[in-house]
Amino acid sequence: MTESRTCFGDNPIPLTVHKKINHVEIEPKPKPSVVSPLALMEAGIYLVAIASLVAYLARYSWLADLLCQFRVQYMLILLPASIVYFLIKRRRTAFIFAICLIANSWIIAPHIWSGNRVDEPKGNTKRILIFNVRSSNEKCDEVLTFVKENEPDIFVAMEINQRWLDRIQQRLAEQLPHQHRVPREDNFGIAVFSRLPFDEIEIQRYGFEQLPSFNGVLSINKKKINLIATHPVPPIRVHRAESRNQHLVQAATDLDPTLSRMMVGDFNLTPWSPHFTDVLKRGGLTPSATGIQPTWYVFPTWLGGLKIDHVLISPDIRVLDYRVGPNLGSDHRPLIVDFNVGED
Repeated sequence: MTESRTCFGDNPIPLTVHKKINHVEIEPKPKPSVVSPLALMEAGIYLVAIASLVAYLARYSWLADLLCQFRVQYMLILLPASIVYFLIKRRRTAFIFAICLIANSWIIAPHIWSGNRVDEPKGNTKRILIFNVRSSNEKCDEVLTFVKENEPDIFVAMEINQRWLDRIQQRLAEQLPHQHRVPREDNFGIAVFSRLPFDEIEIQRYGFEQLPSFNGVLSINKKKINLIATHPVPPIRVHRAESRNQHLVQAATDLDPTLSRMMVGDFNLTPWSPHFTDVLKRGGLTPSATGIQPTWYVFPTWLGGLKIDHVLISPDIRVLDYRVGPNLGSDHRPLIVDFNVGED
């Protein structure tokens, strides 16, 4: 609105002029859609369910084999998810998760309830301790203390480099005088420290990378045991997964079927993989333990751990005790197995 003036004689008369102003209504911009945390969580559980089914193709696909290593994690996610969705009356979703849970648990269940444990030992009991020490681990003194306190008859150490060897070989010489070592700087060094002398022992090389392993024979309770200690590459690519599989099958094939047999080490392979079953069949072996307790951790919870360190045995070996040790600075945990082969 503006104001102007006009005159009639000497007195100005104010005139008011009104201007029409057009008002344009501007619609507010729509807010961007936000996915709720619950929807994201449900999508994540569906991905877990799909992964648990894809893992059934592990024999034919490197990626599926990688997925099948995490079956314990799938179970720990799908079990509570099935229950929660059933309780909130999302029955169809609960049913889908439950079917995937059952399919996943079908693979794990035999490894939980099978094993070679016995109640009463017969003859002398021996102890083997295996541990991937991690080459960059600085807690050498803690590892040595653990080894000395547990008094193994055989100690197999993996990822042994020259620095580790210089720090432990002399300090273990009295307790474990029979020492066989191949230090390497690429995380695939290996060493066997034994209280018992080997009748024979040699270095074998397996896999595409021809990594060193020890293949030896020693006498326990008047019986000969063929022991192979080995550590293949992790399956982080197709080529390396194939190398791991070849490595482990070659090692199992080298075991003498006329003797008692043990194959030990960081296999970079869980029992849920069909390639693990191939190793058992090829060597006539069985796992030394039941259960799903991890031996390797990305982070220290069950959801971050995998059972990839193993002591495999022939059926005539009796397992008296199996336990996973504490955190000693490595991403792996030590594995201790008490066993007996009886007497002739």
